[in-house]
Amino acid sequence: ATATTASKTGVITATADVDQIAVDAAKTAIEAASYTYTQAAANIAADVKTALFAQIDTLSALTDIAFTVDSITVSSVTAAVAGTAASPAGTAGSFSFTVGLGKGTATATTASTTGAITATAYLPANIEAVATDKLQAYPNPTADVVYLENTNGAEVKVYNYAGALLQTTRGSQVDLSNYPAGVYLLKVGGQTLKVVKK
Repeated sequence: ATATTASKTGVITATADVDQIAVDAAKTAIEAASYTYTQAAANIAADVKTALFAQIDTLSALTDIAFTVDSITVSSVTAAVAGTAASPAGTAGSFSFTVGLGKGTATATTASTTGAITATAYLPANIEAVATDKLQAYPNPTADVVYLENTNGAEVKVYNYAGALLQTTRGSQVDLSNYPAGVYLLKVGGQTLKVVKK
């Protein structure tokens, strides 16, 4: 006696390789991050590579991903140019790089990603010695508002310590509450006063 079974149809679902999923997630995280370093920290390829490794190594998507400083290829660096008296802000630089990643048999290389190098701003060597006997600011250090004496209604320019103009105002007070803690320069006429925001 012979018997015939009814035909059955089924679906076979392929599961994605978990290692490839992890590598792809790391690749996406690296490509989505932003990379900006100061001229002092990274202005040549070797320093850019070191700074990139330190930053990329902190990305949570790189857990268990094979990744070393040698996995980074810096393909170009345009060095930042420090500020001068003629050009106080200097000229920003840039770089581009790729990263090779691996886990198990899964591998990937990021798309070429770019970053920026901020130029070191020019500050006169005698910034500490600028006369401040007439222009006065208090409280200094301050948490938010600085009150000025002896501005005589002149224009007050506020710069960060990198030399970028943040605001221009007139009057006897400057509000620094929207800026991070740091050193700010207040310029009134020919006088410059250093103010610390805590």
